[in-house]
Amino acid sequence: MELFRNQHAGSWQDKSRGERAVLPHAAHATFRDDARTVYVAMVEELGPEYLGFAIGVLRSALPSRGYTGHVQGYTVHAVLQVVMKDAQAGALDEVIDAIIPIIETELFGQVSEEKEAHAFVGGCKEAKRLRAYATYQLLAQGITFRTHMSALLQPVIARLGEASNPKARAKLQQLLQAAVQGVLANDSVSPSDLLIFIHGVLEAGVAAEEAAQAAAQAFAEAPGANPEAPEGAREQHLLMEMALALLLSAINKSTRNKIDARDPDMLGMLGGLLPFLIRAMRSRHGTVASTALRVFSVLVPLPLPGLPEQAPQAGAAMTALLRRAPDSNAPIAQECFKLLAALLRACSSYQARSCTSVLSADPHTPHLTLQPWAWASPKAAPDAAHAQGMSGRSLAR
Repeated sequence: MELFRNQHAGSWQDKSRGERAVLPHAAHATFRDDARTVYVAMVEELGPEYLGFAIGVLRSALPSRGYTGHVQGYTVHAVLQVVMKDAQAGALDEVIDAIIPIIETELFGQVSEEKEAHAFVGGCKEAKRLRAYATYQLLAQGITFRTHMSALLQPVIARLGEASNPKARAKLQQLLQAAVQGVLANDSVSPSDLLIFIHGVLEAGVAAEEAAQAAAQAFAEAPGANPEAPEGAREQHLLMEMALALLLSAINKSTRNKIDARDPDMLGMLGGLLPFLIRAMRSRHGTVASTALRVFSVLVPLPLPGLPEQAPQAGAAMTALLRRAPDSNAPIAQECFKLLAALLRACSSYQARSCTSVLSADPHTPHLTLQPWAWASPKAAPDAAHAQGMSGRSLAR
């Protein structure tokens, strides 16, 4: 195949469309498995430069209807899996437009309906297994992040308006989770590119949610006003969840995209995210608020520019979250206590007093037994105890 690739690749391409790629649609499962094994091995030997043609052949030979639609998605995943073993970043740039429709068909089209109805489960093993999310993760791993991330997210963004349906929302969330895993394994992602992307998503997301809240408030105050947010604005929090998950992974885990806290440029970019994290902590969506809280807690120990100025606002947002906690044992309350301890360590006594005074003056949190050192690290205990002394008995109630 290596010699054939160099000397007769064009001839192979012409013949394979009619003779080889059509084999995976054989009715018998054993024949399909054998044909798929051979086809995947051929694509692996030919290399990523022939991937576009190979995907095109599969789409032509395996129509996206009936059992061949299931075989198509299954086989495309097998091809991408073997190609991505040794492929460089950006290897899937040329095929993203061909693969996205296959994923959409498997999740949202006729193929999806047949999977959910178990129409072919009895006689087609490909119909029993959903490969769309794994394919999407491979796609996120193999594209050039800076230039193709928007194209990767387009099928999700186009369906944000459908996310009010629980089934559709679950599918979109799983796609975004797959995208996070793929991006974290993508060699083309630089820390600066990642932070720019996260900044843009958070800025758009908090603006959309605040606009929707303002519209709802205007409607409540003036009956007859239009309370509707722009199309998809009410579901922007799904993208915010993805961006916050990316950020939390990048600053917590030893990944290729881990952000170097010693880099002054990175500190400056992270500092620019603080206002958006505080606004995200005020989100009415629990996952967004709690993840933003966790991210903020991790960032506080870093020498970020603007942190002292943002500390009082962070304390106010933390207080609002504590109001929503059913009791002090709730996970969100424990995260708030960890952030409080981190703020006390990072800020001066005056700034810490500004944070804790908001909490101690709040009449809406008497149901919480506020003992931050019970959930913070042992190192944080003296700081939390000091907070109790500064804030008076109202903090310790």
